[in-house]
Amino acid sequence: MSIVSGSPPAAPASMGGLSSAVEDLSVLPELNSLRFDGSSYLSKIYSTSLSNNLISLSFWVKRSEISTYQELFGRVIDSSGNLYTKFRFSNDTIDYRSWDQGRLTNAVSNNLFRDSNSWYHILLTVRMETGVDQVKIYVNGLEISYNQQTSDGQTNDKITIFNNNTNNLGNVATQIGNGFKGYLANIHFIDGQALDADSFGEWISDIWRPRPYTGDYGVNGFHLDFAGENMVYDSNGKLTQVLDASSNDNHWTAH
Repeated sequence: MSIVSGSPPAAPASMGGLSSAVEDLSVLPELNSLRFDGSSYLSKIYSTSLSNNLISLSFWVKRSEISTYQELFGRVIDSSGNLYTKFRFSNDTIDYRSWDQGRLTNAVSNNLFRDSNSWYHILLTVRMETGVDQVKIYVNGLEISYNQQTSDGQTNDKITIFNNNTNNLGNVATQIGNGFKGYLANIHFIDGQALDADSFGEWISDIWRPRPYTGDYGVNGFHLDFAGENMVYDSNGKLTQVLDASSNDNHWTAH
């Protein structure tokens, strides 16, 4: 049973692999979701750099299929192959991987996430300092344990996800076969702050529920709430754009 206030209009008949959905949101009152089919994704080209080396990425996710790799967020690899960032499900773990000119940061959860019937709230924070990248991953309000590997090559000390160049949600353009299959809801990206989980959620009757974020988003930050008024369709009813619900106008193109 879904408990939804102000449900979006019915989805158009033809929308490719992306569709608006209100899917079993009993723990997500008043939130909408977007369904991904493994080949669909959203993209945005940033022309500006991140505010500093602190970021927070908060979202709700429900898997509809379990497979080896499913890319959730990623920065497209540049022509030299020296820059990329991925945040994904990898063999049922949660995996953050960033490669920047010989410097690898990789954090893989010790927990497995195989439940395709439940929603998870995931928060990733990254604080990059010289020689050390501090990654934290929270699931449903609690920080989880993970194995982290950091190796210094030609150190650049720069977080690459949602930085200048092309960024994707639901896939990485160079690896379309590993796209996400499932639902994403209430995506917040905060440029310039490494926040705790209680900035985005709270415990109510022993259930972790979303809390409205009221802080600043930074230059490259955005909020995708997938509300009906923020979904743009072409004349054939195909989803073409998802609008940023923050004041930043960091809108995303649908593919």
